[in-house]
Amino acid sequence: MRKGQQIQRVSRQIDVNNHTLTIEEHTELENEAGAVVWDAALVLLNYFCTDPGLLQGKRCIELGAGTGVVGLTAALLGALVVLTDLPIYLSGLERNVQVNSLQSFVSVRELQWGTDTDSFGPPFDVIIASDLLYDMRSIPDLMLTIVSLSSSDTVTYLAFEVRPHVIRAAFQAMEAYGLKAEEVTQSQLHPDWQSDDIRVFKLKLPQLGL
Repeated sequence: MRKGQQIQRVSRQIDVNNHTLTIEEHTELENEAGAVVWDAALVLLNYFCTDPGLLQGKRCIELGAGTGVVGLTAALLGALVVLTDLPIYLSGLERNVQVNSLQSFVSVRELQWGTDTDSFGPPFDVIIASDLLYDMRSIPDLMLTIVSLSSSDTVTYLAFEVRPHVIRAAFQAMEAYGLKAEEVTQSQLHPDWQSDDIRVFKLKLPQLGL
């Protein structure tokens, strides 16, 4: 954004069961992947809406949260949520928490994948990873971060648009870090919110001794 240029904020209204979530997209970050709401996020959040018990009462962290739309949905469905991303996204995330009056249920923190996560107090019950598989270089650090925030009881929900070469690298990294992947089938997704080029997987570490 040029110096002195006025920020144009675009708001989207997202239906979350009996609530309306207001999301301000980070239009001042026009070339950044996390600036807008992507389709995989909409598929994932509507999947959660079909079964709020997946999140109710759970301690949850969203990686690469961007606008925070999926993590904020988790909060509306009863989770305690930490939204994380790089510094350029934090002010926008904080705005979206405030505009939806979710400060009691959601916190915002910086997290660079591949760095120490002890201060976050792992393990979490649920990790959200939506629209993060687009840069092969970042995948090993992403998987390392997921593992560092997990126990064998943690479920990571990974939603992504199919990009074959990146997906192959991601599944190789999952295997290298011991993560087991199970696809959420189309029949389990919200019937109005699914697409052939959007996939959702559940990732878990194996139980000890197995």
